[in-house]
Amino acid sequence: MCCDNYGSQGVLSVIIGKNIKTPQGREMTNLNFHRTADCVGRTCLFAVVWLVSALAVQAADTHYVSMPGGYGTNDTAGGYTNWEGAATQIQWAVTAAVDGDTVLVTNGTYNLTNQIVVTNAITLQSVNGRDFTFINGNYPAYSNRCMLLSDTNTGIAIVDGFTISNGYITTSSGGGVYIFGGSLKNCHIHDNYGAYGGGVAMATVPWGRPFYYAKQDVLNCIINSNRGGNFGGALIGGGQYGGNCGMVSNCVISYNTATTAGYPGGLELGEKSMYNSEISYNTGPIGGIKAGWNASMIYECKIIGNSGTDCGGVSFSKGHTWGLRNCLVYSNHATTGAGGVKIWMECRYVISDIIRNSTIVSNSTDSSTNAGGIYFYSLANSNESASIYNSIVYYNSAGGPYSNVCNGLGSTNINVYNCCIGTTNDAFLPATNVNNIIYADPLLIDLPVGNCRLSSSSPCINAGMFETWMTTGVDLDNRIRIRYGIVDLGAYEFVRSGTIYGFH
Repeated sequence: MCCDNYGSQGVLSVIIGKNIKTPQGREMTNLNFHRTADCVGRTCLFAVVWLVSALAVQAADTHYVSMPGGYGTNDTAGGYTNWEGAATQIQWAVTAAVDGDTVLVTNGTYNLTNQIVVTNAITLQSVNGRDFTFINGNYPAYSNRCMLLSDTNTGIAIVDGFTISNGYITTSSGGGVYIFGGSLKNCHIHDNYGAYGGGVAMATVPWGRPFYYAKQDVLNCIINSNRGGNFGGALIGGGQYGGNCGMVSNCVISYNTATTAGYPGGLELGEKSMYNSEISYNTGPIGGIKAGWNASMIYECKIIGNSGTDCGGVSFSKGHTWGLRNCLVYSNHATTGAGGVKIWMECRYVISDIIRNSTIVSNSTDSSTNAGGIYFYSLANSNESASIYNSIVYYNSAGGPYSNVCNGLGSTNINVYNCCIGTTNDAFLPATNVNNIIYADPLLIDLPVGNCRLSSSSPCINAGMFETWMTTGVDLDNRIRIRYGIVDLGAYEFVRSGTIYGFH
């Protein structure tokens, strides 16, 4: 039959009106293409199905939301697909949308009586961004979180461009936004309360449900002034059920507070990576970040001015952790624990927490038995190790002899290569794999104001150890990591005066 040989090509000829060739190489036009009646019928049916499918792919709708009392007439039957028929509640338009649709929200403050629930692969977006479009959880008039983002089938739902505040929930996670699947972009999340994550909580699955991986991202967001019992700013990761298919990038997480012992004011990071973000001025038992459980990597971040009891800056705990790279840990404070970084080596698996090319300076603790800079805590049955490469640990202070580093329980699983470290008082002992240490002042440009780049006289210039990631890697200023042949120590590469930059 002709359809078996070149019927589909006949369909293309009919559709696009061009000459084609049969499998035998014979050129045929729409006019001279020979088909039996059966072939014609099947070909036409194929063409109709093809065209309907093509139109369906392109048929994504936009649903509109305007303020109550505005020009929206709540055209439920029409699906709110124009401004004249816009919904006056965000949830109504979200419910009307299907996968691939967009819900577009105009300026104003939208006061909630219940959380907004997004379950489909849609984009919920403001017209003019987070400075003009506000989602108000309406506490204390109502007690509910602001938004549940739960596209658990595809994980590609997007919420983009809102200020989200006044959510309040005492029995669950995420007073502002709770994410099971989807991405939060260009949002400002502030003044929310949640028992587990005041501002944002991210978990790969709800507790007790089957394990799966859904994409989750928090991108270009401000998360500040939130409160939580266990996590002040954010819970990023799934804990027991977490997945490594998501990230936090270009965010500021600041002035958040946690109250429960062992938990962070800023964020908990589990099984996710964080890039190019600032975690600053948070308070809690752990001030800035608690990181752990499966590949919590922190790249090109600033951890500044956080305060806690057990740890001021970053606490790495319970194994499977990857550590810091190209980070600045500056001016964090603890009362009884580590000022800058605490590394718990307590896992029975053979893994390593690694600090690479980071600058850990001006951190402090009141404790006489802890360290202002880095405190290593290793249990007797731990197979975990800790390593520091190409880093600066200097100008830190403590209430006792260990200003910069302290090997709290005498672990031998500590490795140090090519670092600039201030007074240690033999604090690494009994660990012996400590190599190429510079004890001289690193000569940073202006420490009191937080300019921790290398001055031209610094002994840390061209003093590092090469690692393969540096070939294409960048420093904390997003400049190439190896500039003059050998990598520098710390988070910043030295740049000679008069260097000309090219921009793409």
